[in-house]
Amino acid sequence: MSNIKIDTERVFSKPLDILDYEFIYKLLNTEGWKRFIGDRNIHSNEEAKLYIDKIEKAENIKYFVITEKKTHKKIGLFTIIKREFLNHPDIGFAFLPEFNGKGFAYETSKAFMEILSKEHSGLSAITNLDNVNSIKLLKKLGLKFKEVINENDEQLNLFEIEF
Repeated sequence: MSNIKIDTERVFSKPLDILDYEFIYKLLNTEGWKRFIGDRNIHSNEEAKLYIDKIEKAENIKYFVITEKKTHKKIGLFTIIKREFLNHPDIGFAFLPEFNGKGFAYETSKAFMEILSKEHSGLSAITNLDNVNSIKLLKKLGLKFKEVINENDEQLNLFEIEF
């Protein structure tokens, strides 16, 4: 799973590595990440490096850095997490605010889903109940709302797609 790479018209991906610490520091401190994904308490580049190290060592978590081809700027993440309480791998995405609403998340997710559909019978995605933009995108990608689940005392929407 870690050797998955996408290459679309506007973006390409690579697995997260320690050299991405400045980007991770910036992304994880955006209002959107903190509100919809959660505050990871990353307050320095050193803490960003420790966070990346933890992600790299986790066998059930894979992060992919998304880079815009035109500018070669790192603009977002696509994640794949195998969670015990879900039937399928959980996909996720997060982009720097200036790249939201420009179709990058859809383009990225669609490309990853094409690859993942060959390896898995389905995919899951969980969102906060009020994350309207992610919910719209998941529906556009073909994921269907299944139910509201309670995980770690938080209510979340569960979406799934079967292949």
